[in-house]
Amino acid sequence: MEKRVLFICKEPGFLAKAMIKSLEEHHYDVDISHPDSAILSSREGDFPPVFLLYMEDNIQGFEECLKYLQDTIAKNHGAHRLYIIGSKGELDFVHDIIPPEYVDKMFTRPVDPKDVILELDKSLSGSSDGMGRKILIVDDDPILLRTMKAWLDQKYTVYMSNSGKDAIEFLKVNDVDLVLLDYEMPETSGLETFEIMKRDAELYRIPVIFLTAKDDRETVEKVLDAHPEKYILKTLPQIKITKSIDAFFAGE
Repeated sequence: MEKRVLFICKEPGFLAKAMIKSLEEHHYDVDISHPDSAILSSREGDFPPVFLLYMEDNIQGFEECLKYLQDTIAKNHGAHRLYIIGSKGELDFVHDIIPPEYVDKMFTRPVDPKDVILELDKSLSGSSDGMGRKILIVDDDPILLRTMKAWLDQKYTVYMSNSGKDAIEFLKVNDVDLVLLDYEMPETSGLETFEIMKRDAELYRIPVIFLTAKDDRETVEKVLDAHPEKYILKTLPQIKITKSIDAFFAGE
Protein backbone atom coordinates (compact mmCIF):
# COMPACT_ATOMS: atom_id res chain seq x y z
CA MET A 1 0.00 0.00 0.00
CA GLU A 2 1.20 3.49 -0.85
CA LYS A 3 2.87 5.47 1.95
CA ARG A 4 0.77 8.62 1.63
CA VAL A 5 -0.66 10.53 4.57
CA LEU A 6 -3.13 13.39 4.74
CA PHE A 7 -1.91 15.33 7.77
CA ILE A 8 -4.87 17.37 9.07
CA CYS A 9 -4.11 20.23 11.45
CA LYS A 10 -4.54 23.91 12.04
CA GLU A 11 -1.46 26.13 11.74
CA PRO A 12 1.24 23.55 12.56
CA GLY A 13 3.30 24.37 15.63
CA PHE A 14 6.71 23.02 16.57
CA LEU A 15 5.52 19.52 17.52
CA ALA A 16 3.31 19.14 14.46
CA LYS A 17 6.17 20.24 12.20
CA ALA A 18 8.46 17.72 13.90
CA MET A 19 5.92 14.98 13.20
CA ILE A 20 5.67 15.96 9.54
CA LYS A 21 9.44 16.05 9.20
CA SER A 22 9.79 12.58 10.76
CA LEU A 23 7.17 11.16 8.41
CA GLU A 24 8.99 12.58 5.39
CA GLU A 25 12.32 11.24 6.65
CA HIS A 26 10.71 7.79 6.73
CA HIS A 27 9.66 8.17 3.09
CA TYR A 28 6.04 9.15 3.62
CA ASP A 29 4.45 11.49 1.12
CA VAL A 30 2.71 14.00 3.41
CA ASP A 31 -0.14 16.23 2.22
CA ILE A 32 -1.27 18.89 4.69
CA SER A 33 -4.84 20.10 5.05
CA HIS A 34 -6.74 22.41 7.38
CA PRO A 35 -9.50 20.60 9.38
CA ASP A 36 -12.26 22.23 7.36
CA SER A 37 -14.85 19.87 5.90
CA ALA A 38 -15.35 22.09 2.84
CA ILE A 39 -11.62 22.05 2.09
CA LEU A 40 -11.45 18.31 2.61
CA SER A 41 -14.47 17.62 0.40
CA SER A 42 -12.80 19.53 -2.44
CA ARG A 43 -10.07 16.87 -2.39
CA GLU A 44 -12.35 13.84 -2.62
CA GLY A 45 -11.16 11.31 -5.15
CA ASP A 46 -7.51 11.84 -4.32
CA PHE A 47 -7.42 10.92 -0.64
CA PRO A 48 -4.41 8.88 0.54
CA PRO A 49 -4.98 5.69 2.54
CA VAL A 50 -4.17 7.39 5.87
CA PHE A 51 -5.79 10.34 7.64
CA LEU A 52 -3.59 11.63 10.48
CA LEU A 53 -5.51 14.20 12.51
CA TYR A 54 -3.36 16.40 14.77
CA MET A 55 -5.60 18.14 17.29
CA GLU A 56 -4.63 21.25 19.20
CA ASP A 57 -6.12 24.64 19.99
CA ASN A 58 -9.90 25.16 20.01
CA ILE A 59 -11.08 21.58 19.68
CA GLN A 60 -14.62 22.73 18.81
CA GLY A 61 -13.28 23.57 15.37
CA PHE A 62 -12.59 19.87 14.77
CA GLU A 63 -16.16 18.64 15.26
CA GLU A 64 -17.31 18.95 11.63
CA CYS A 65 -13.99 17.56 10.44
CA LEU A 66 -14.45 14.43 12.56
CA LYS A 67 -17.97 13.90 11.25
CA TYR A 68 -16.75 14.34 7.69
CA LEU A 69 -13.93 11.82 8.16
CA GLN A 70 -16.36 9.31 9.67
CA ASP A 71 -18.70 9.67 6.68
CA THR A 72 -15.79 9.33 4.24
CA ILE A 73 -14.49 6.15 5.88
CA ALA A 74 -17.99 4.65 5.89
CA LYS A 75 -18.67 5.64 2.28
CA ASN A 76 -15.40 4.17 1.07
CA HIS A 77 -15.90 0.87 2.92
CA GLY A 78 -12.93 1.25 5.25
CA ALA A 79 -10.40 1.93 2.49
CA HIS A 80 -8.96 4.72 4.66
CA ARG A 81 -7.39 4.54 8.11
CA LEU A 82 -7.79 7.25 10.74
CA TYR A 83 -5.16 8.04 13.36
CA ILE A 84 -5.59 10.87 15.85
CA ILE A 85 -3.06 12.72 18.00
CA GLY A 86 -4.24 14.95 20.84
CA SER A 87 -4.23 15.67 24.54
CA LYS A 88 -6.32 13.48 26.86
CA GLY A 89 -9.08 16.09 26.87
CA GLU A 90 -9.04 16.35 23.09
CA LEU A 91 -9.24 12.59 22.69
CA ASP A 92 -12.14 12.46 25.14
CA PHE A 93 -13.83 15.03 22.89
CA VAL A 94 -13.26 12.73 19.91
CA HIS A 95 -15.00 9.86 21.74
CA ASP A 96 -18.11 12.04 22.05
CA ILE A 97 -18.18 12.79 18.30
CA ILE A 98 -17.09 9.70 16.39
CA PRO A 99 -17.65 6.00 17.23
CA PRO A 100 -14.43 4.18 18.19
CA GLU A 101 -14.79 1.65 15.37
CA TYR A 102 -13.90 4.42 12.88
CA VAL A 103 -10.58 5.23 14.56
CA ASP A 104 -7.62 2.90 14.08
CA LYS A 105 -5.53 4.36 16.91
CA MET A 106 -5.27 7.41 19.15
CA PHE A 107 -2.00 8.83 20.49
CA THR A 108 -1.84 11.08 23.55
CA ARG A 109 0.22 14.20 22.99
CA PRO A 110 3.14 14.63 23.46
CA VAL A 111 3.95 11.55 21.42
CA ASP A 112 7.21 10.25 20.02
CA PRO A 113 6.97 10.40 16.20
CA LYS A 114 8.70 7.02 16.06
CA ASP A 115 5.74 5.41 17.83
CA VAL A 116 3.32 6.84 15.27
CA ILE A 117 5.50 5.82 12.32
CA LEU A 118 5.93 2.30 13.71
CA GLU A 119 2.14 1.93 13.87
CA LEU A 120 1.69 3.29 10.35
CA ASP A 121 4.40 1.02 8.95
CA LYS A 122 2.83 -2.00 10.57
CA SER A 123 -0.62 -1.12 9.32
CA LEU A 124 0.34 -0.23 5.76
CA SER A 125 2.95 -2.87 5.05
CA GLY A 126 1.33 -5.93 6.60
CA SER A 127 2.49 -9.30 5.40
CA SER A 128 3.58 -9.72 1.80
CA ASP A 129 1.62 -13.00 1.60
CA GLY A 130 -1.93 -12.42 0.43
CA MET A 131 -1.73 -8.64 0.10
CA GLY A 132 -2.97 -8.93 -3.48
CA ARG A 133 -6.20 -10.52 -2.26
CA LYS A 134 -9.23 -8.28 -1.76
CA ILE A 135 -12.01 -9.07 0.71
CA LEU A 136 -15.37 -7.38 1.24
CA ILE A 137 -16.89 -7.86 4.70
CA VAL A 138 -20.67 -7.33 4.85
CA ASP A 139 -22.33 -7.00 8.25
CA ASP A 140 -24.78 -4.59 9.86
CA ASP A 141 -22.72 -4.48 13.08
CA PRO A 142 -20.14 -1.65 12.73
CA ILE A 143 -18.05 -2.90 15.64
CA LEU A 144 -17.75 -6.38 14.13
CA LEU A 145 -16.88 -4.83 10.76
CA ARG A 146 -14.00 -2.80 12.14
CA THR A 147 -12.83 -5.67 14.35
CA MET A 148 -12.65 -8.14 11.48
CA LYS A 149 -11.03 -5.55 9.24
CA ALA A 150 -8.34 -5.00 11.87
CA TRP A 151 -7.74 -8.75 12.04
CA LEU A 152 -7.50 -9.24 8.29
CA ASP A 153 -5.99 -6.10 6.81
CA GLN A 154 -2.53 -6.93 8.07
CA LYS A 155 -2.52 -9.49 5.28
CA TYR A 156 -5.33 -8.62 2.86
CA THR A 157 -6.90 -5.53 1.33
CA VAL A 158 -10.19 -5.27 3.17
CA TYR A 159 -13.34 -3.28 2.39
CA MET A 160 -16.49 -2.98 4.47
CA SER A 161 -20.22 -2.69 3.82
CA ASN A 162 -23.05 -2.50 6.35
CA SER A 163 -25.91 -3.73 4.16
CA GLY A 164 -26.64 -6.16 1.36
CA LYS A 165 -27.84 -3.39 -0.96
CA ASP A 166 -24.68 -1.38 -0.39
CA ALA A 167 -22.54 -4.48 -0.94
CA ILE A 168 -24.14 -5.21 -4.33
CA GLU A 169 -23.56 -1.61 -5.45
CA PHE A 170 -19.94 -1.81 -4.32
CA LEU A 171 -19.33 -5.12 -6.10
CA LYS A 172 -20.73 -3.74 -9.36
CA VAL A 173 -17.76 -1.37 -9.64
CA ASN A 174 -15.04 -3.07 -7.56
CA ASP A 175 -13.28 -6.41 -7.98
CA VAL A 176 -12.84 -8.59 -4.91
CA ASP A 177 -11.59 -12.14 -4.37
CA LEU A 178 -13.93 -13.03 -1.52
CA VAL A 179 -17.06 -11.79 0.24
CA LEU A 180 -17.56 -12.46 3.95
CA LEU A 181 -21.32 -12.14 4.25
CA ASP A 182 -23.40 -11.97 7.42
CA TYR A 183 -26.18 -14.53 7.04
CA GLU A 184 -28.69 -12.60 9.16
CA MET A 185 -29.11 -8.89 8.38
CA PRO A 186 -32.17 -6.59 8.40
CA GLU A 187 -33.79 -5.45 5.14
CA THR A 188 -31.75 -7.41 2.59
CA SER A 189 -30.55 -10.52 4.41
CA GLY A 190 -27.29 -12.30 3.72
CA LEU A 191 -29.14 -15.11 1.97
CA GLU A 192 -31.03 -12.62 -0.25
CA THR A 193 -27.78 -10.82 -1.05
CA PHE A 194 -26.14 -14.13 -1.93
CA GLU A 195 -29.03 -15.06 -4.23
CA ILE A 196 -28.83 -11.66 -5.98
CA MET A 197 -25.12 -12.23 -6.58
CA LYS A 198 -25.70 -15.71 -8.00
CA ARG A 199 -28.30 -14.38 -10.46
CA ASP A 200 -25.99 -11.61 -11.66
CA ALA A 201 -23.85 -12.31 -14.73
CA GLU A 202 -20.99 -10.22 -13.31
CA LEU A 203 -21.09 -11.27 -9.66
CA TYR A 204 -21.99 -14.96 -9.62
CA ARG A 205 -18.38 -16.12 -9.75
CA ILE A 206 -17.30 -14.21 -6.62
CA PRO A 207 -16.83 -16.72 -3.77
CA VAL A 208 -18.89 -16.13 -0.62
CA ILE A 209 -18.29 -17.29 2.92
CA PHE A 210 -21.23 -16.82 5.25
CA LEU A 211 -20.73 -15.35 8.72
CA THR A 212 -23.16 -16.55 11.37
CA ALA A 213 -23.49 -16.10 15.12
CA LYS A 214 -25.51 -19.31 15.49
CA ASP A 215 -24.24 -22.87 15.27
CA ASP A 216 -27.46 -24.76 15.98
CA ARG A 217 -28.35 -27.54 13.54
CA GLU A 218 -31.27 -25.70 11.92
CA THR A 219 -29.21 -22.57 11.16
CA VAL A 220 -26.21 -24.52 9.87
CA GLU A 221 -28.43 -26.58 7.57
CA LYS A 222 -30.02 -23.42 6.14
CA VAL A 223 -26.60 -21.87 5.56
CA LEU A 224 -25.24 -24.97 3.86
CA ASP A 225 -28.36 -25.38 1.71
CA ALA A 226 -27.41 -22.12 -0.04
CA HIS A 227 -24.08 -23.70 -1.09
CA PRO A 228 -21.61 -20.97 -0.14
CA GLU A 229 -17.88 -21.78 -0.20
CA LYS A 230 -18.09 -22.37 3.56
CA TYR A 231 -19.33 -20.67 6.72
CA ILE A 232 -17.54 -19.19 9.71
CA LEU A 233 -18.88 -18.64 13.21
CA LYS A 234 -18.48 -15.03 14.32
CA THR A 235 -17.93 -16.23 17.87
CA LEU A 236 -14.68 -18.00 17.01
CA PRO A 237 -11.44 -16.44 18.29
CA GLN A 238 -9.40 -14.25 15.98
CA ILE A 239 -6.76 -16.86 15.19
CA LYS A 240 -9.34 -19.42 14.03
CA ILE A 241 -11.15 -16.91 11.82
CA THR A 242 -7.96 -15.66 10.16
CA LYS A 243 -6.67 -19.20 9.68
CA SER A 244 -9.96 -20.15 8.05
CA ILE A 245 -9.59 -17.30 5.55
CA ASP A 246 -5.96 -18.23 4.90
CA ALA A 247 -6.97 -21.85 4.33
CA PHE A 248 -9.63 -20.81 1.83
CA PHE A 249 -7.12 -18.87 -0.27
CA ALA A 250 -4.64 -21.74 0.03
CA GLY A 251 -7.28 -24.04 -1.46
CA GLU A 252 -7.57 -26.18 1.65
